[in-house]
Amino acid sequence: MLRTCIFSLCLAPFGCAAVLSAQVVIDHRYTNTDAQSLIGLPMGSHKTIVDKQGDLKWSQWSLKRKPLDTPIGFSDQMDGELAIQAFAGRGQPNSDPLKISSQQLYQGRYPFIVSSAPSGNLTLQELAFAVDPDAVPGQIPTAHSGAKAFDVVRLTFSNSGASAADVTLKLSGRERNLPGHVVGQMLENGAGEDVALVTESAGATIAAEDNGLTLVLHLSIPAQSQKNITIELPYEWPVARNNELSHGSGQSLLAEAVAQWDALWIPAAHIDFPQ
Repeated sequence: MLRTCIFSLCLAPFGCAAVLSAQVVIDHRYTNTDAQSLIGLPMGSHKTIVDKQGDLKWSQWSLKRKPLDTPIGFSDQMDGELAIQAFAGRGQPNSDPLKISSQQLYQGRYPFIVSSAPSGNLTLQELAFAVDPDAVPGQIPTAHSGAKAFDVVRLTFSNSGASAADVTLKLSGRERNLPGHVVGQMLENGAGEDVALVTESAGATIAAEDNGLTLVLHLSIPAQSQKNITIELPYEWPVARNNELSHGSGQSLLAEAVAQWDALWIPAAHIDFPQ
């Protein structure tokens, strides 16, 4: 389900010379338990849902074989998933993960989903977006303009306390047609394709749990500082070709994604409101 972009215009009656006010609001808030948010390249057939828990879900079967001009739509079954759970401390059994308390659009306008989860002095901010590192500058990026397009999740842990704070991050791709298994710093499915790759680990200790179905990262956040973890989710990409993927920093990939959407909007129609 696409989140609604609300445009609120307060203008004078038609025919009047004076304009009382002009306001445009682009908002992104969930108000019901089924609210979900969508990221993806503007003309591509691969779209990813970010749910209210911050998990990523997608359908590999309902869209990819349809023409690009098909209206966006999903089957009820999401065949792919990356579950993302963060814990304060060492993530002991029966401990509760950090709870997402709000979601919004990045900078209030880009279709990148920012999910926030505060817990005392510790705050997690999850930023999910799609990028095509091979896109030609100024060209509208699509899922087919560059075969190496992928989703990115950048997780920022911030500690405002006076002492270091331990955090635990768990990634699981078990709830899918082909479950993801831990191989080093990535989750790989039985078909030899990537589910998720940790490309920036911020010095975390990495291990496997749940019989190799959960990738676990333990890290310590110094007082009054923050650390970033970056995860890439390629679109049906073979592990054997991972050396061809872009492993730029989360910040550089975000800058590319922002530039690609700016390039899309530049030739679009503009609405000017009198001051």
